[in-house]
Amino acid sequence: MDGIRNVPEAYGVVGSIQPWLVSTRHVLQVTAEEVPDIDPDIEETRRRTCRLLSHLWHTQGRSCTDARDRIYGLLQITLDVRDRLLPVSYTEPEAQTFTKATRAIIREHGHLDVFFICHGQSCEHRPSWSPDFDARLDRTVNLWTLAPLTVEKRTNLRYHATADSLISLGMPNDRSHLILSGYQLGTIDAMSGLGWDGAIQLALQLVLSKALVNSPHGQSETFWRTIIANRRPDSTSVDPAATAESSGFDLWWQGVNELVNPQQVNHAGNEFERWWRAVCTLTTAADKIKEASEYNRAFSQHGAGRVLFTTDSGFVGLSRTTINFGDQVCLLAGGQTPFVLRSLHDKHQLVSEAYVHGIMDGKYWADLEESKTERLTFVLV
Repeated sequence: MDGIRNVPEAYGVVGSIQPWLVSTRHVLQVTAEEVPDIDPDIEETRRRTCRLLSHLWHTQGRSCTDARDRIYGLLQITLDVRDRLLPVSYTEPEAQTFTKATRAIIREHGHLDVFFICHGQSCEHRPSWSPDFDARLDRTVNLWTLAPLTVEKRTNLRYHATADSLISLGMPNDRSHLILSGYQLGTIDAMSGLGWDGAIQLALQLVLSKALVNSPHGQSETFWRTIIANRRPDSTSVDPAATAESSGFDLWWQGVNELVNPQQVNHAGNEFERWWRAVCTLTTAADKIKEASEYNRAFSQHGAGRVLFTTDSGFVGLSRTTINFGDQVCLLAGGQTPFVLRSLHDKHQLVSEAYVHGIMDGKYWADLEESKTERLTFVLV
């Protein structure tokens, strides 16, 4: 992709790869329209991997001589976003191209999955809801999975916070604005890091001190599920972490506490090595050590680069370190997860996605809808 430059608007690419890209898109479209009886699994995989958002996700961290080719180069091998939604133009700045592409993806699919590439990046020339597709790769594990192309029943998701809802997208004259609807869950009133240097002990105390909602099994379970985003390591399953994981947490937690134990003599090695030695001194049972190790992997994947937070309404959640006191935690129609928004006069900036314990299966959203609670309008800038 580094070699793609000076692209004519008619095709999007030049040079030796131009015929391949143009013919590839043509073949993909003809196959979709003319070939009957394609195996449904093959067809779903083909359509899923030929989406612009999928291409942008899998090429994060790649660079182009012209940053606009991060969009236009990939556009030629997609099946979802058509030229009518995203006309090629090399007369506009790259920030405008990125914003235009983001809006096109949202309009085409009716969901907000593209928000998960935003990561709180700020740019005076680009709205907060438009990702910098040319940014360096963010190593923080994401709380989402790409949704199927057909989103009427979005059941193949890791999280399902807004059930089967699709966006109700407003189209303001200012193209840097995005008008969405949803509900506010609360305002962030406390945060804690999750470092093994003592911060995570403070995080537990924070949870234990709060009067929580949607925590039928108690504050301790809320804590251990939240700091792993209620997922096993490497899991793409829609099933939550098994209750049996709590046994892994118990031993894991004992090992973590040993790291800040002033009586501990051996401080050699990195944190993981010290934790591992501590766990092995607490038990010799291989199955218990394995459970603790699995929990540690889940924590390392989902807790890295994130902080635990609570809201004034009694929710506990996990989000990126870019959040701050006073930010609002909201459910937006079309979102797999809740989002953290920052008030800016009568508008909002997108800060991050979030895991919020007790609402990720969509039941809370459904209850709000069934009770005829009026949706709020959020103008994102």
